[in-house]
Amino acid sequence: MISSLLFRMSRDLDIRCVFWKDIFPNSKFQFFCLSRLTAKFGSNFDLEILLNFLQSCPKIESLILMIWDQPRVYSEDREANEMSSTVPPCLVSSLKFVELIRPISEYEGKMILVGYFLKNSTILEKLTLRLCDCNSIEANDVTRKEILAMPRCSTTCEVLVL
Repeated sequence: MISSLLFRMSRDLDIRCVFWKDIFPNSKFQFFCLSRLTAKFGSNFDLEILLNFLQSCPKIESLILMIWDQPRVYSEDREANEMSSTVPPCLVSSLKFVELIRPISEYEGKMILVGYFLKNSTILEKLTLRLCDCNSIEANDVTRKEILAMPRCSTTCEVLVL
């Protein structure tokens, strides 16, 4: 029932990632028409599930990730600084806009996640990182400098750190 409902959605999908492990266990669903995804991450969520899901969405152009707690950016059997080596097709062919909204103060995986999108998204036009207001100005400045210094696959990508 849930899968047939999700298959009928045309262009936009807004989902809390807490349910993804149950709904999309092996990423066998295909969302060919999905062009915009808003995902909300909760506690102890493994971001590998997001990458697996993106494998099923070849035409996503806009991705908004809201990080409400500290998700893991690695599987139990993987190093903390590694992400999947299999790049979802949408990062190569269609993803133009990524926005990371991070209302928590200490999210250790933010740099890994931002770096992954910058390194692997060939036509990315804009990556926006909204930092937590609860961070110090100095901490936000350090984060901003680190992100702006990261290598980018797309030469036209604009990076905004707000």
